[in-house]
Amino acid sequence: MPPRHPIKLYYLCPVENLSSILRHGIMSHNLVEERGLRVSDLSDPSVQEKRASNLSFQHFSSGKNLHEYVNLYINPNGPMMANILFKQQRLDQTVILAVDGTRALAQKGAIVSNGNCASSNTEFQWSAAITDQEWADISRACKSETSTDPLENRRKQAAEVLVPDILSTDYITAVCCGTEKICARVDELLASEELSRHVIHDPNLFFKYNRLGSGERLRVGMVGFYTGDCTSVNADALVISTNTRGVMAAPEKALSGKGGLAGLYRLRCPKGYQIFRDACKNGLITICNPRMIDFYEETCVSNPQSLAGITDIPHRYHVFFPTKISPSYSEKSNPENIKAGLDRLGELLAKSTVKTITMPSLGCGLGGMDFIGEFAPMAISICNKYANKDGRRIYTYLFAPQELRSTEEAALEVQLRQIGARLK
Repeated sequence: MPPRHPIKLYYLCPVENLSSILRHGIMSHNLVEERGLRVSDLSDPSVQEKRASNLSFQHFSSGKNLHEYVNLYINPNGPMMANILFKQQRLDQTVILAVDGTRALAQKGAIVSNGNCASSNTEFQWSAAITDQEWADISRACKSETSTDPLENRRKQAAEVLVPDILSTDYITAVCCGTEKICARVDELLASEELSRHVIHDPNLFFKYNRLGSGERLRVGMVGFYTGDCTSVNADALVISTNTRGVMAAPEKALSGKGGLAGLYRLRCPKGYQIFRDACKNGLITICNPRMIDFYEETCVSNPQSLAGITDIPHRYHVFFPTKISPSYSEKSNPENIKAGLDRLGELLAKSTVKTITMPSLGCGLGGMDFIGEFAPMAISICNKYANKDGRRIYTYLFAPQELRSTEEAALEVQLRQIGARLK
């Protein structure tokens, strides 16, 4: 059966095709050609030939062709995106359509692949028959290196969900752009053609969420260091840095890229924002005292698939972590309060089944804490002690400050390794 929680899938699209897709839906290769709707094409002709002649898929589907299916990626940051960005150099001509994956997987005849469909090594399963564990394994292999063979990792990173013929426009939840330039272009296009859709500036979908250190994992114990947007990691729990007054940036500010993590959270998860605001009003979120909620329980749904229309955040557990009292930019974070909050978070996690958690650099940035000198050593020391109620150690995805320049990353890697060595 399809996964029991809300997920997103992705369709890579030349901006020239966007108007047609928002009017007619996402169509299979064959249907686009049949109706004469193709304006531009991102695909490699040689890859399309391999897809058309994949005998393994034809045997699985009783003679059908891959070109009869809409292909959606589980992870947009795969080989196809690499080709678009680095070979074709079309970042400013490409958008990613975020699709309601829960509904797509529930479509009659939907198929899940465990890798690039053009590869003869790829296996296929009917979506209706896939187990939670099988889906989890495919999703994990999409976003991490599970093999010592780089080619095999690339194959797995291109895993797809295939839907017969067409997906109507109501499956499209957002148009995601990698640069402000293409955001403006899409806004103008939608306005001129009187089309409506959320437009999100999300560079993390365009290879902007990376491990620190030349693409190699920089890890100290159970803490891994990354750059980009911490909400892009499909961990069990998400930490959101907040104040104690129940204030988050308005959606229009978040859409312009200026609302910080809290503003992004409010935009993507309005129900979570309401829960946060009520908790602050009732005094349940105070300095040194973060609050962790089970979002599935808080939304009172018997079937987590129902959350697809409530949140665009994939994490089950949301942690509201106060780094200062007021939303004022002038207020600075106190390192002792951050430490106490991290300790308290460990107590909350010890009562949960959480296995992975993703968090920003709490108290850094506008909070004024030094990431290297103060926060990183503190986080490495405390987060490495995190374990759930089953005694399983929890892996922490820890994200460096967003304003970190690429030229600083090499020096940062050296310093973090030194910190890790001292704390062992």
